[in-house]
Amino acid sequence: MYKVPIHKKAIIVPIVFVGFIWLVFLLQNLLVFKECYGIIPLNQKGLRGILLAPLFHGNLTHILSNSIPLFVLTFFTFQFYEKLASFILLNGWIISGFVVWLLPNFSLLNSYVLSCHIGASGIIYVLASFLFFSGIFRREIASIAVSFIVVFLYGSLVWGIFPRELLGIYDNHPVSWESHLSGAVTGFILAYMLRKKSRGKKRGTSMGYG
Repeated sequence: MYKVPIHKKAIIVPIVFVGFIWLVFLLQNLLVFKECYGIIPLNQKGLRGILLAPLFHGNLTHILSNSIPLFVLTFFTFQFYEKLASFILLNGWIISGFVVWLLPNFSLLNSYVLSCHIGASGIIYVLASFLFFSGIFRREIASIAVSFIVVFLYGSLVWGIFPRELLGIYDNHPVSWESHLSGAVTGFILAYMLRKKSRGKKRGTSMGYG
């Protein structure tokens, strides 16, 4: 069988990224951070959330639900799109966050409280969308294979781009569908823009047995 070499960054970046998010979560729970560092739409103070929001999570369930898909999708991005991965991650982070900031504050429809969007799910949607649509646009065997894997593992993410009320779900667990939607659209745009760019360095494959 053929062995595909695993790139160092494909391991190091997800570990550092997810590890740093857990460090921030620990500091949150030690009450180092006491105010909203997330995205508050159309609010000047909320601009800092474009950079900081993905690092903050509301509770243990929130960060646990984001950690594994964030690690897996970051790994796939740096493994199969080595030359483009940093550009995708950084630009996806900024663009998707800025779009959320530009959207109306829909929470005001139900209350007088400004919404504070936190969590790494927007980036998860950026990466999942990019990986899926890149396979469609590029029509390369490796890219298509990654698309199928993403659909198999995280196809259900598509429901997260809709308001829960639209799906008939009414509960007290707010979900930032705005972050999900902006992340999915950003990933789609990046996949189209970069469809003709080289994925990474061409490397030979080695034979292995197993």
